[in-house]
Amino acid sequence: MKKLILVPAFLFAASLAYAQTSPETYLVQLPAAPKSACNLKSVEKESYIKLVHGLKDKMDKDILQRKEELQVYVDANRDKIAASVATHPGAAEKITGKSARMTKEERKARSEQMMRQVGVSPEETKKLKSMTKEEKTAWALANSGKAAAKMQADPKFQETTKQGKAVYDMQIEQKALLDRIDARKAGILSRFKILEQNASNRKAKDLDPLQRQLASMGGLVTSKAQSDRMDAVAMQLKNAQSIYCETYSPQYITLVNEYLAAVKASLPDYKRLEEIIAKTQMGLDEPIAANSGVLGIEALRDYTAMLAKVFKYDLPYEY
Repeated sequence: MKKLILVPAFLFAASLAYAQTSPETYLVQLPAAPKSACNLKSVEKESYIKLVHGLKDKMDKDILQRKEELQVYVDANRDKIAASVATHPGAAEKITGKSARMTKEERKARSEQMMRQVGVSPEETKKLKSMTKEEKTAWALANSGKAAAKMQADPKFQETTKQGKAVYDMQIEQKALLDRIDARKAGILSRFKILEQNASNRKAKDLDPLQRQLASMGGLVTSKAQSDRMDAVAMQLKNAQSIYCETYSPQYITLVNEYLAAVKASLPDYKRLEEIIAKTQMGLDEPIAANSGVLGIEALRDYTAMLAKVFKYDLPYEY
């Protein structure tokens, strides 16, 4: 009896988990980017990175669970989904693969049904087979207007046309949403690349030679003069590293904050995208629980990956 009670309790807890882990909830849990990423104690950095990694891991598990549950739903409702998203005759069969399993007689009956829908009787179909190419062309020209008028007057045709236009409009909106989201991030990501290249060039020019010089002096200290020389190079390297960190870390933090602002601005767009995907790809008026908010969570997860590297220019710190 206890097992029977635990199962629905678990499912109820799982449904509550989704309500508790919306993108907005994760947003509240995110730590702010540090005001400075240089000259901090190792324990402070480690504590911060551990917090960010913990939240990122939580998001990764949440996203994976949602995708697995979405796949379970799709597998269990494949035929229903195919029928819901069909916007023209035969669309559902293409999705489910039923047309490939139709017999010759079934395909013939389907063809005759489609011909009748446009006003062509089986007798006229037979006559067409014996017509010349010129006669078929003349027949098509003479009957095209009648067939079009019959189709347009058919309520099923009108409903299909209406559904098709609605899907087309949502696809156009989907592209506009994606373009808007990408536009918010594109400039920031480009500046990340420029910053990384500038920092790499600076490191190769100012830090690496000192690092190699210091490494070459190891184990060769036999006098106070050599020891003093080694200490001087070490201090020179430490100062260069400090300048390096103070130059590039503030720029990185600025970009991280700008990226978060872009993600925040995009959360309503992600929500609308999920609604469009649910409607056009699954025939649902709203996303199922497992897929509600997942795009926003994925965007925030990408942000935490950037946040976890906030100390990357403080070179003495190993992470």
